[in-house]
Amino acid sequence: MKIKDRLSLYFTLVGSGILLAVMVSLYISVYTIVRNDFYTHLNDRANVAAQVYLKADEISPDSLTRYATVSLKTCMAK
Repeated sequence: MKIKDRLSLYFTLVGSGILLAVMVSLYISVYTIVRNDFYTHLNDRANVAAQVYLKADEISPDSLTRYATVSLKTCMAK
């Protein structure tokens, strides 16, 4: 194999390896961020739903509907 061909092959392999490593690390970091954000929002919504459920016995149905709407809008705005 000529030296020119060997250098081209090595450069291609090294370049592909570096590109693969960068893409894998980018994928893992974005996956982690999106996953954490999803579970944070899910936890917030569960807490709001639990609060609404617990207050359902104490307030009137109209107030409950208004409270649930405001609470969910506040939760979604975060």
